[in-house]
Amino acid sequence: MIGVLVDREADSLERGEGCVSDLPFLVLRSAQSSTSELSRDSHCAAALSHLARLRGINLNATSTNRHIQTTHTPLSLACSYGMVKSAKVLLQNGAVANKVKKSRGVTRQPQSVWTSYSMPPLFEALRRQSEPLVTLLLEWGADPNEDLVVVYRGRACTLLQMVLDLPFRSVCGDATAINFAKLLVGKGAVFGADIAPLVPQPVFGSQTTANREDGFMKEVRSQLSRGQLDGAITELKKEMSNGSDVNGTFQDGHSLVSLSCVFGFGNFFDFLL
Repeated sequence: MIGVLVDREADSLERGEGCVSDLPFLVLRSAQSSTSELSRDSHCAAALSHLARLRGINLNATSTNRHIQTTHTPLSLACSYGMVKSAKVLLQNGAVANKVKKSRGVTRQPQSVWTSYSMPPLFEALRRQSEPLVTLLLEWGADPNEDLVVVYRGRACTLLQMVLDLPFRSVCGDATAINFAKLLVGKGAVFGADIAPLVPQPVFGSQTTANREDGFMKEVRSQLSRGQLDGAITELKKEMSNGSDVNGTFQDGHSLVSLSCVFGFGNFFDFLL
């Protein structure tokens, strides 16, 4: 019956717009009343698998619910609910692993265009702290460097910054955050050379013992900038043996983690973690 109704609706609609495109969202939201997460996910995955075969269903449509402040695609919504099976079905049937852009003309100014974006599925998976979802999305081509997202205290950050920042680590734990960071870096994530860390840590040299000079960590950074990885690790070990904090930041806002990402030193990044 649903197939017949969808087919008739698709005849009068172009590109899957309209109530037909709302069906995947209805499936995902209605399943939230189910008893368990596993049951919800299984039921949704089965329903989405059937919907994907029907004409007129657009799995990359964006939600138009006025009561929802954030714009979702079916995939980003499934990720926000932690639904791994549903996300996999969507990806297998053509859902885009990244955020989706939808443009509309502005009536008062016909020449201008208002552009809205859906929430990035990878961001939703990370916020849900779901390693299976993050791994799945990255395997399907999700971009770990997809623009900026606004999280925690209204600050802009990259996904890698988010998982290494204190608010995220305090919720999921350091071990989980490190695993997420490794997954992101393994797929080419960068810290963001032009963005300072979200939560300022003690600046190198500002909270040291009385006999410390302002050149604290200066030699470590100098070795990194010259591409001397072994030298940087040697100098860092010296600083650590003297009680230095590897989570501090330089005056320009960079940390050792961000510099290792900027210079592309994966081994140094692993050593820090």
